Amino acid sequence: MKKLLILADDLTGALDTGIQFAKLGISTQVLRYTETTPFTFPDTISVLVIDTETRPRTSEEAYHIVYELCRQAKALKIPYIYKKTDSALRGNIGSELKAVLDGTAEQTLHFIPAFPAAGRTTKEGIHFWNDTPIHK
Repeated sequence: MKKLLILADDLTGALDTGIQFAKLGISTQVLRYTETTPFTFPDTISVLVIDTETRPRTSEEAYHIVYELCRQAKALKIPYIYKKTDSALRGNIGSELKAVLDGTAEQTLHFIPAFPAAGRTTKEGIHFWNDTPIHK
């Protein structure tokens, strides 16, 4: 059974992502990250979504949480990791994406924030929401 780990920085993102797989009949579980809960990926689950609650944390805290989860996922040989980011690019996106690379020891990461149907586009490296640069 192929395994997919999804890391979302808040509960809404975790649920929004997880429900897409559940609606297709794919065995999916959504969990909230806590530092005391051991990381496991049940054999009966194909998609595990973890709400890391990293959006309000410092960049360093967010990096550490995502790094550790990715490192553990790699040790468990989970073949696919998807880092869900906020659609308005809020949160610790840079540090969390770096943590994915560092935690998995991968060299390449694809980050595609555009979603034209919702008014989000990227032109010449600048992300727009309804033709307004996202930073404004």
